[in-house]
Amino acid sequence: MRSSALRHLVPLRLTLVGTHPEIWREVVVDHDLSLDHLRTMVQSLFEVFDCRHHIFTDSLESPGWSRTRRRWGDRWTMIDFRDPTIIDESTARVGTVMSGREPIYFTHSCDADWMVEIERGVDEMALASDPRSRVVGGERHSPFSCARGPYEFEVLVAVLDDPDHPDHALLRACLDAALGPWGIFDPAAVDIDAAQHTLTDAPDDTGTSATGVPQSLLHRLPRLAVPGLRRHLATAGIDLPIVVTADDAATLTCNFRWLIHVADRGGVPLRDGKVDRAFVEEGCEALHHDERYVLGLVAAARRMRLLYSRNGRLVPRKAVVAAAASATTLWTTLADGVAALSVVPAATRDLLLLTLADGSLARDGGVAASAAAALTESGRARRVSPSDWRYDDFVSRRSYMYADQDCRRGCDCPTVDGRTWHDVVARAIRSAAAAAGSDASVVVAATMDADELASAGVRPEWVAHASTCHADHLDPQDADFASSVGDHEHDHGAALISEAADLIEILTLFGLEGDASGWVVPPALQEFARAALQSASAWRYPDAF
Repeated sequence: MRSSALRHLVPLRLTLVGTHPEIWREVVVDHDLSLDHLRTMVQSLFEVFDCRHHIFTDSLESPGWSRTRRRWGDRWTMIDFRDPTIIDESTARVGTVMSGREPIYFTHSCDADWMVEIERGVDEMALASDPRSRVVGGERHSPFSCARGPYEFEVLVAVLDDPDHPDHALLRACLDAALGPWGIFDPAAVDIDAAQHTLTDAPDDTGTSATGVPQSLLHRLPRLAVPGLRRHLATAGIDLPIVVTADDAATLTCNFRWLIHVADRGGVPLRDGKVDRAFVEEGCEALHHDERYVLGLVAAARRMRLLYSRNGRLVPRKAVVAAAASATTLWTTLADGVAALSVVPAATRDLLLLTLADGSLARDGGVAASAAAALTESGRARRVSPSDWRYDDFVSRRSYMYADQDCRRGCDCPTVDGRTWHDVVARAIRSAAAAAGSDASVVVAATMDADELASAGVRPEWVAHASTCHADHLDPQDADFASSVGDHEHDHGAALISEAADLIEILTLFGLEGDASGWVVPPALQEFARAALQSASAWRYPDAF
């Protein structure tokens, strides 16, 4: 009998089929790990498998039914294939499924352009306290989640590696736009630590993730920009425990505490819906601030739902009164209130809080966050309308978070001058075909109709007839494209500040100072912003369709 102090581990090599050079990862997993968990690992390590429709199989040789063939999946796999012999992946264990040492394969059940071969290595033993799954090796960057097959990704890498290619600068600019301000793409590199991080970073049923990342923000960005944001959040330590002393908390919350105590004693009197003049004067004297500050303090307390109107007076909620007894508890309550504010769009709110938490607002005016804000509208294209959901019980709370995980959705890569990086790659392919047929011969694909191209896995935008493909050259205005892209970057910081003006006015009550020419963010406010990003009120599902 195996000792309870030891863990039986199974090494697996995951190889993305059809890629040149080869892209692979090596992982070590618990012998009793379910295929359902292994599916999550594959989808985390290879971005191209973000579709929820999938299948495991032990054979690629028998397309028809066979009594010896084994296939695993979930209920949607069974429905996709109309196959009652599909084995429930949550009940199948890696060690048992792969006991014969033969490889198994994982792929989309709706699109088999991408496939992973899973091979078993030599088993080993480890301490029971070791992780149930970990990444131990790999080579080359995973293809993007929106890549249209191995061939497109191969062309993308080749053009990026060739600075003399006529489409190199344009492709680089379009790809940088899709990756966002924090994105990095090195096709030859793989970050093992980051790969390991992805295994524990998937959102749970409540929409939260292990790293304290606001899912509301992640679901508004284009898919290619999300890994860069995750990396930045981890580097900035947004998910680390909040460190604040009682004195710092008391200093930051003292004015709100005064307001809550005064309101609890007799309420804040209202005259015609406005704060009574006598109370404003009392606040100016007690807080040593002007009238505008006191009125802003009351307005912010109402917006954060600390106070509510009753019988012509503003009174505090009982939970708020209890929280005001402790500076640190009130700190948390105020952070929850700021995270729930709706005075600006949720993406703007989260990005402004991020500029405070990571120090970029004081450093450069939050240029990177503003560039990310410009991408949030593109990210909305990821969502599908409820009428497009394939199955009725997509309307469950969990499925709402994953409603976009279907190969039928459109690409959400942002356009630059009307082009995405897919368009530039397609043009590079057509140009190569034109050069290959320059002696009046034509490429085979040009002689095929749309159905034949589809069955061959060739996208129609990659193909042009011989009479037209010679004209598919670099547009004249593209020559100066790369330099023109940067002309808009200086506007980013001002754009975010302008959109977040109402939230900034509230944050000045917590010590934020400055304007577009420069900002001062006290350390306590920086920690407060991290607390707001981590608060329960910050975890939200995406905005309603």
